[in-house]
Amino acid sequence: MKFFKLKILLAIVSAVFLNFDKTDKIQTPVIVEIYKLKKNKKSNNRKTSDFEHHLIFGQTKSSEINPEFILKLKKAGYKKINLENDRILEISMFLTTKKEGVNNYETACKKVFRDLIIFKQQNKILKVIKVCTSCYSNQVITNEAESELLLNFEDYDYLSEEL
Repeated sequence: MKFFKLKILLAIVSAVFLNFDKTDKIQTPVIVEIYKLKKNKKSNNRKTSDFEHHLIFGQTKSSEINPEFILKLKKAGYKKINLENDRILEISMFLTTKKEGVNNYETACKKVFRDLIIFKQQNKILKVIKVCTSCYSNQVITNEAESELLLNFEDYDYLSEEL
């Protein structure tokens, strides 16, 4: 029975995360990594770079998504969190079903993007989703553009519990 459940999970992951080209040949799977901002007294006392400030508090530009992005976010205080594969699958499926656009509201509090969800393929970053669950804000960054996921308050509450 355990093997059967594993086969079903593998089939779901394959259907959602395997990328097919125009000739329907399978390419490499999309990897999802989740990073969380951790408090660090040493980093609180030092001056932050523009990249770190934009990453944590502001809008990150598409041009900042480059091969050094992961190293820079670790330096900024983000740590990769290890979740069970089925939880990562559930979170990523939830996020990929949401439409992108521009939200019709602005938050009153200062945004602190504590959660980052990174979609990678062949060690290349395809998409970064920054989430601030305390002020209901997010940013989606790809190599081509920046946008937002159109989430409602219940969606943010769900993400707050899962991340």
